[in-house]
Amino acid sequence: MPYQVSRPLLKEVGVPRSHGWDATAERIVEDDTVTEEQVSELGEALRAHALTGEKICRFYRIEPETIEAIREQLATIEPTGGEMTDAYPGVLSEAALEAIDPNHRELVAVEDTGDGIAAVFASVRERPIRHEIEASDLPGEMAEYLEDYDHFVAYRIERQQAMDVVWVPNEGTVIDVRVDFPKHTEIERARHAQHRLTTGFSDLIDEEPFLDPINLFPIIKNMYEADDEGRVVELAFGTTTRSLKHEKMRRSQDCLRSETYHMGGKEALATDLDLYRVSIAYSYQFGPDFVSHPEVNLHTTSLVAGNASPQLYDAVIRKTIGFEDYDFVRQRILHFAQDG
Repeated sequence: MPYQVSRPLLKEVGVPRSHGWDATAERIVEDDTVTEEQVSELGEALRAHALTGEKICRFYRIEPETIEAIREQLATIEPTGGEMTDAYPGVLSEAALEAIDPNHRELVAVEDTGDGIAAVFASVRERPIRHEIEASDLPGEMAEYLEDYDHFVAYRIERQQAMDVVWVPNEGTVIDVRVDFPKHTEIERARHAQHRLTTGFSDLIDEEPFLDPINLFPIIKNMYEADDEGRVVELAFGTTTRSLKHEKMRRSQDCLRSETYHMGGKEALATDLDLYRVSIAYSYQFGPDFVSHPEVNLHTTSLVAGNASPQLYDAVIRKTIGFEDYDFVRQRILHFAQDG
């Protein structure tokens, strides 16, 4: 869980905090006043984050008889077993991940979430990290060999453990495909992970339930035009003057719908905005002093928006703390998609 997102959770649990995750973890471990009950609460929060936190999501409507068969099969399936299963809901160290085949995938849990059942797959995700190198830092012989070049960039491959989830509700017919999507993840890697996840789940239940995901493109406009639907914190659109605009407003509690500059420009146009990107933030009240600020991102491009039948299948859901605020955002998406 991103540290900034975790702060209200840590406060609610009552454990000590510091600057950043490393310092906070050190304080919690060293503090003799931290109770087993608090540690258990943190463990449950980690489990919830593995299932719902920082995901790129697709939603599939399944035939009633098919989804019922899937529920019955999941009730009998056990985790694969292995190092990742043993560590769940935690993750393996970087050193341990280095020893694992990059194509390895492990069913680490089949979780009853109260309102559904989740098949949790752990896998290795490789990510290139870009570093700029100063010519003066190169050994003399190498610097001389590369003297005709002005700029040096090196890449190293960093391994991370991902938790990808297929969630099947106890009621209703919409299945979630949730893939880990931390910030700066390349969309191509997320697409590959989605394919591996749906293929792995289909192999697990010996059935192919994933046909066409729900098209979310129409709800970009629907959610933007609903004045009481959260706060619009990011927006991109084309205009009748053939210009493209990209607006952001995340540093305050204001909403782009009512921002003066945005309203003035909108009123000057002859037609509606040609929307292709929206981010909406909510405030979800867990308790009197316990509030999260989950966000849904529905992002595509002006080229997609210009198609005769534009399609968007992915919703990126960020900044959730647990099952409740994730489900709240999910329900808002499906409400506007008329697929709840």
